[in-house]
Amino acid sequence: MSTRSKVKIIIPARLSAQRLPGKPLMDIQGKPMVIRVAEKCIAAIGTENVIVSTPDDEIANVCTTFGVNFVHSSIDCLSGTDRLFEFMKLCDDELIVNVQGDEPMIPVSVVKDFYSKVTEMNQTCVGISQIFDETYVKSQSVVKVAVSNDTLIYASRQAIGGVGKNAERTFFKHTGLYSFTRADIIKFGESERGTLEQAENVEILRLIERGISVKAVEIPNYGRAVDTIKDLEFVNKYGKFGD
Repeated sequence: MSTRSKVKIIIPARLSAQRLPGKPLMDIQGKPMVIRVAEKCIAAIGTENVIVSTPDDEIANVCTTFGVNFVHSSIDCLSGTDRLFEFMKLCDDELIVNVQGDEPMIPVSVVKDFYSKVTEMNQTCVGISQIFDETYVKSQSVVKVAVSNDTLIYASRQAIGGVGKNAERTFFKHTGLYSFTRADIIKFGESERGTLEQAENVEILRLIERGISVKAVEIPNYGRAVDTIKDLEFVNKYGKFGD
């Protein structure tokens, strides 16, 4: 791993999530979802560099109970990326890693590997993984990506992808793992939503619309994020958390 050990993982979490309100505190085998995610990140890089960013006292109180670091973010932040922008303005870090708070199935090994790669690359990146379930290709809650030469070209809730081996159509999804350089997250926060971002409701398009390179880092397909009650039921049934 690079010597850039001060790179932090930020986990944005808010109770007023549009698709599934209250989900950071929903129970995953006896613990709140945001704690399950934080514990995976802590196991990967240590407690001191993992921070939950939230506007909600309820989430902050849960973090305190479980010994997870947190910062209060503004209620005015419209997205998790806005919370990263707010955090970056208050620190001197040159790179920040984002793990979405609705990814409780993410393995510690995947967090560790992604963190190591993007810390070494020192670039704005998004984790992507291949889709093997056709229902995910059709799902509006799953963001599909188009990638060329390891660079993100576009992201959409519609079915986009590339031609793989033997001319077979392959699809990749945008996961809950990102990294942002200071320059790029500041650019994000100081820019208005563009037409593509508004049309797709995908935040990373704000940078792509402004000609900023976003690298794609392929990771294993490790399971579901929680966007629906059915996802929650799936994670509770099949998730493995070691406690």
